[in-house]
Amino acid sequence: MRISVITPTLRGGADLDMAVASVRAQTHTDIEHIIVSADPEVKAGGARVIHTPPRGVYDALNRGFAAATGEVVGLLHAGDTFASADVLARVARAFDTHALDYIWGDIQYVSGADRRPGRRYSGSAGLSATLLARGLQPPHPSLFMRREALAAVGPYDTAERVCADFDMWVRIAGDTRLRGAYSGILTTMMSLGGLSTRPGARLWRNNLAKLRILRAHGLPASPLRLAARYIYILRDYARR
Repeated sequence: MRISVITPTLRGGADLDMAVASVRAQTHTDIEHIIVSADPEVKAGGARVIHTPPRGVYDALNRGFAAATGEVVGLLHAGDTFASADVLARVARAFDTHALDYIWGDIQYVSGADRRPGRRYSGSAGLSATLLARGLQPPHPSLFMRREALAAVGPYDTAERVCADFDMWVRIAGDTRLRGAYSGILTTMMSLGGLSTRPGARLWRNNLAKLRILRAHGLPASPLRLAARYIYILRDYARR
């Protein structure tokens, strides 16, 4: 099974090198690594590089997904790494064993030069309209989809600058043709500092965007219900 891994990045450097090295370290043997970068100087041996104007991370991911040829597609941001060398092998086994269109798992936040482990963000709660109405979604970097399922759901809405991943989860959950499951795989060590992990984005822009998305898809949308999800986040911190 070929797995396409999409890495969006503005530029080269240590963060991109980290992601590239992590992909190369995977024991799974059939991997297509696609890097989408606004930097025309970016090159990575063994990876396919797509150069594009800087139009945001979701536009870059859409371009990578459109170019992917793998049976299954996932992502790995620059600055992030796979949690272990057998992540993609385990992902392939999950798809081979079960008739699934998509799977998700867990991620671990890390910070600092020594990549200190922080909160483990688990997808074990599942995916449902009820959870989404509370602003609760599985960790997006842990999502792997069959390419045909990704095409059926459609690309990221690039008008959503912060929560296009949440919008995609809403569309995935609402597509009754697709079958997905929690894999239990710790897929990604995710560096703090992304669009959805910055405090300001999380507390203000993130909530406003989620309210807008829920209403657009006809799901219950309440600021108080969204605020209650921080109880779950605090619970995760307490388990560290």
